[in-house]
Amino acid sequence: MNNLNLLKFLKMYSQSRVSNKETRGLDVDTYVPTRLDTRLREDILKSKYRLVIITGNAGDGKTAFIQKIEDELFNEKQIVITKRDNGSTFSIDGHKFETNYDGSQDDNDLQNEEVLDTFFEYLSGDKINFDAIDICKIIAINEGKLLDFLFKSPKKEKYRHLQAIVEDQHILHKYDDNLPIILINLNYRSIVDGELDDLTGDNLFEKILTEFSRQDHWKDCNACPCKLQCHVKFNVDTMNHPQHGVAVKKGLKTLFQILHLRKVQHITIRDLRSALSYILFNMYTCEEIASNADDPTFFLSKVYYNSVYDLPNNIFNERDRILILLNKLDPGVNSNPKEDNRLSTNFFHDINSEDEERKDYFWKYDGRSEYEEEILKSYFESRPQSYLTEYLKTHPTERMNEAIYFLSVKRKYYFEGIFPTKEDRMKLLPYRALMKFIASIRGDVNLTETRKELVEAISVSERIYNRKYKRDYLMIRTSDNIDMRIKSFYRFPSAEFMVNPKILNKNLERYIENSSNELELIYGKDQSKKLAINLDLYELLVRIKQGYIPSQSEIRGLFLNLYMFKRIMSSDKEHKDQIFLTKNDDEFFSISKLNAGKFVFRSE
Repeated sequence: MNNLNLLKFLKMYSQSRVSNKETRGLDVDTYVPTRLDTRLREDILKSKYRLVIITGNAGDGKTAFIQKIEDELFNEKQIVITKRDNGSTFSIDGHKFETNYDGSQDDNDLQNEEVLDTFFEYLSGDKINFDAIDICKIIAINEGKLLDFLFKSPKKEKYRHLQAIVEDQHILHKYDDNLPIILINLNYRSIVDGELDDLTGDNLFEKILTEFSRQDHWKDCNACPCKLQCHVKFNVDTMNHPQHGVAVKKGLKTLFQILHLRKVQHITIRDLRSALSYILFNMYTCEEIASNADDPTFFLSKVYYNSVYDLPNNIFNERDRILILLNKLDPGVNSNPKEDNRLSTNFFHDINSEDEERKDYFWKYDGRSEYEEEILKSYFESRPQSYLTEYLKTHPTERMNEAIYFLSVKRKYYFEGIFPTKEDRMKLLPYRALMKFIASIRGDVNLTETRKELVEAISVSERIYNRKYKRDYLMIRTSDNIDMRIKSFYRFPSAEFMVNPKILNKNLERYIENSSNELELIYGKDQSKKLAINLDLYELLVRIKQGYIPSQSEIRGLFLNLYMFKRIMSSDKEHKDQIFLTKNDDEFFSISKLNAGKFVFRSE
């Protein structure tokens, strides 16, 4: 039996074997409303704005939002929409609207610069008279193209007032709520919220996951003769389990939160839809699933908890950029000796907990296919009968079966295990400081203590181990040469720093989902010296404080922003006239330059 909905979802994957047609444009059937739809749309139709500029990456949903407005006005209010190749015009109660789906495109015989000049003409001049304007224009445009047109093109002299507004909003993040122009940068939109290991329903990840697994899409699968051997139905049934599906959704959400907090890649709606399509449905049609119904390897490698990770008999080699990042967050490879021993030496269904508060190790997913459990049991029972070297050499398949079982069950444990606390579940992930970092960006901890810890960690990274100096000062080496017998430093009082989570402007937060994903370590009265700290850097600094010693090349390469921050601090004029010397981290001396060109050498 073929479920046509599966084919539709397969086309949402960026590397789809069928087609990636569904990765672009408006898909009315699976469209998930965002704050643009619930808040900005209302303000647009109330004529609050004369210009709405939506920027962001390809796949952020800029064009889809505009087309959704048009679709709803046409279908629900019978508004006449006059379509063009790259936009439309329409009127509501005498108020005119004009849209442009992609401000980077040419329009028939008009070059892009002419297209934009025509579009923005009504806002030209040194002082815009908004009272004389009776039209609202909405444009989706790449931010680079917008800035090039307004600030670098031959037309730039025409748009002095518009330039000032765009500069305030886009660069300085200053918004005037009374101004009828708004620029919304979807690069600041978050697909997750800040609630770790919890579901709120108020974020794009949860909404899209719920839409993808909605029972209406999969009801036809109940009559399929291959339903018990189908990874798609297994995954969907898991997400929809009335009692325990929540646990799996929490685990998936946490992985995407880590990607958000790492800030390696901005995750667009297209990225999210593509990644979830692969995790839940993989790449195979109903016919292909049916032809592999008797292949346990095919099924097990495509259940949600294995889908983006390696198995000894199935190596993950997809090129989707989000899946590649998820592949690095494998709960199956993070060492946890006590749990690893218990999971590897017992069949998962029979493990009894030593904790009185949880009798079992795994939730029981009644009503779901038992094929997965049967496969795992067959691998468990096919493990090596002996671990003597000669036996293992002659029985390589048994050793591989053991690895398949262990990796699968450990990943399954992360998603479907019973944990006394959130901390216990997070121990299966490679970020030990995850919960503390989230607490800091949420403001749930004392940020003064956070500041002290970060300053101390940076000082320790500069090879300063004296308790007083590393605790009370940020110490920055005057040279990158760490082999010098006498170490020299610039010194900055810890109390002159502050730590804050980076927060989006409130005016903009009204229209886009946003969750802070970095801390800022700020120095100076003018707050001009800042270090942006994402999860990776925070994890490194916590490890440094605990004794890890990174190389200078590691800091310069992997954590360039930390290296640059140190160099900027070293150039601070207020502290260039004094350096501190030590040979053994016990005795410190200072050399100070006086106004008369003299130097003072003293013991500290």
